[in-house]
Amino acid sequence: MNAEIMKGTTVRRLKSYTSWVKYVVRQYGFYLLEEIRVK
Repeated sequence: MNAEIMKGTTVRRLKSYTSWVKYVVRQYGFYLLEEIRVK
């Protein structure tokens, strides 16, 4: 695999990972913050 293809794959993975993280934070971030504040 050449560098350009690898770079493209990495960027795609990072983007999908980032959108997944944002989704999880939207779903659970509020609850997690509440848990931390209570403790």
